Amino acid sequence: MSKKIKVFCKNINEYIEIEGGDSLQDIYCRLREQIDIEPICARVNNKTEDMHYPVFSPKQVEFLDRRSASGSRVYVRSLCMMLYKAVVDLYPGTRLRIEHSIAHGYYCRLREGVASSPEVVAALKARMKELVAADMVFERKERLTADVIKLFERQGLTDKVKLLQSTHELYTVYYRLGDLCDSYYGNLAPSTGMLGVFDLIPYKEGFLLMGADADDDTVAATPIMQEKLYEAFTDYLE
Repeated sequence: MSKKIKVFCKNINEYIEIEGGDSLQDIYCRLREQIDIEPICARVNNKTEDMHYPVFSPKQVEFLDRRSASGSRVYVRSLCMMLYKAVVDLYPGTRLRIEHSIAHGYYCRLREGVASSPEVVAALKARMKELVAADMVFERKERLTADVIKLFERQGLTDKVKLLQSTHELYTVYYRLGDLCDSYYGNLAPSTGMLGVFDLIPYKEGFLLMGADADDDTVAATPIMQEKLYEAFTDYLE
C-alpha cells in the first residue's frame, strides 16, 4: 500500500498530497493547469533534480523551466547528449569532443572518423532535429559503479571509465538515450522533445553547439566570435 505524503510546491505556494514514490513529472501533471511553465527540472529542498526523481517523503518542490539558471544548464547538458547520439547514429566509431565554452556556445570537434566539414555538421543538425521530433526519453539509471564501468568500456568512454575508477563511489547515476549511455555532472531533460531550440555552426576545425538565446529562448543563440580566446584555448591544449 502506498503512503500519502504532503509536499509544498513553491510555484503555487500550497501543500499538495501525493502518493509516496510519485515522480516530479507525476506531480507536475497534476498541477499543470496551475503552473504556467513547462519544467525541464525541479529544485527539491534546494537541490536540482530531474523530472524522473521519485518523492518518498515530505519535500519542498519548485518547478523550473529552461529560462532559469539551473534549467539552462540542464538544457545544455541534454543537447550535448543528443549531439553525442547523433554522432554515434551517423558516424559510428567517431569520437566527439566537447572542449570548451566559447562564442556563446560550445566548441566541438570530431576525432578518429570523419572531419567536421560543413556537410557533416549539416547532417548532424538534421539528425538532432529528427531526435527532437521522436521525443525520446532520457532515462535516468542508477547502478553499481562496477557495472557502469563495464558499460562505458563497451562504448569506448575511456575518460569516463578513468573518472569512475577514481571516485570510489559504490553506485553511479547515468542516463540512457535509446541504446546510448553516458553520465554528466548534473541532471538531464525529461525527453529530446524539449530541445527544439539549438544550432550547429561550422567553426575553425570543428563546430559550435549553440543553445537557446539568453534573451529570447525561442531562437538559438547567435555566436560572438572570440578569436583571441580561441587562440588561448588552442595554445593551452598544445
